[in-house]
Amino acid sequence: MLDIEYREGDANDLSDLAARPTPVGLLSRETSGNLTLSPRYRDIMQPLGFRDELRVLLRDRHGAWGALVMGRADDAPPFGSAELAAAAALVQPLGNALRRLHLMRLAEANASETAPGLVLLDADHQVVQATRPGRMRRRGSRRHYL
Repeated sequence: MLDIEYREGDANDLSDLAARPTPVGLLSRETSGNLTLSPRYRDIMQPLGFRDELRVLLRDRHGAWGALVMGRADDAPPFGSAELAAAAALVQPLGNALRRLHLMRLAEANASETAPGLVLLDADHQVVQATRPGRMRRRGSRRHYL
């Protein structure tokens, strides 16, 4: 699949989606219903019994952070407008979440005893996330935050 994505090129490849205002693509629409124009469909999806593919690039204002690739089985109804709208609504929230996860993991991996800590609180002042330097333990197993 990656070989087709990055070497051959195909409809709805991730670089195409990245250039769109709404980075959501349905393979059947991109091929005007002639799915056999797609090497990904011919070589991978059709032999596995899929009739279509919906792709969603997960991004925020900082860039792309991941993608969802969903196949629809031959015996299932086609993707509809409601599913495309739902997929479009996921682009930014999931892009934001993936970016935060990536940054938290980087902060955790590069944390040291003297590094500044970060503690993210919700509206009720409950801890949502914290970097390793943002956490400290006192005697016992109860966790305390800086």
